Amino acid sequence: MRLDFKRGDNGDLVIEDGQFRLVGGRFAIAQFLRSRLESWTQEWFLNLNYGSVSKSAIMTKAPVLSEISAIRKSAISTVPGLTRIISYRIALDPKTRNVIELVGALTEDDEDVSTVSGASPSGSTTVYILGTPGSIS
Repeated sequence: MRLDFKRGDNGDLVIEDGQFRLVGGRFAIAQFLRSRLESWTQEWFLNLNYGSVSKSAIMTKAPVLSEISAIRKSAISTVPGLTRIISYRIALDPKTRNVIELVGALTEDDEDVSTVSGASPSGSTTVYILGTPGSIS
């Protein structure tokens, strides 16, 4: 079973009663997926190749969603513990220029990991992990 330190909604490590908390199974995999989707290439100075796509590819006036989707799917497929992507959608709101992604994937134990992520022109990224299997089809 995969284990990871539990992260809160803001991404910080969770400490309760003076102890770091751990998560396992699909929750640990979901946290890794969240990290992957929130990371832009060339953002982390220790590894400029880490991340799934450059911020400029999404935050441009006319992003090429087919190219972005191919890069993001490739990044998702390399998340340890995920066996396959069962659903993927990406859309751009032309008025706000926000990009929304819906991802559904299966773990090695055939458990569902679903996420909704959004990126705005300001460069902020938000990823929500959904707990209901099959919630995005």
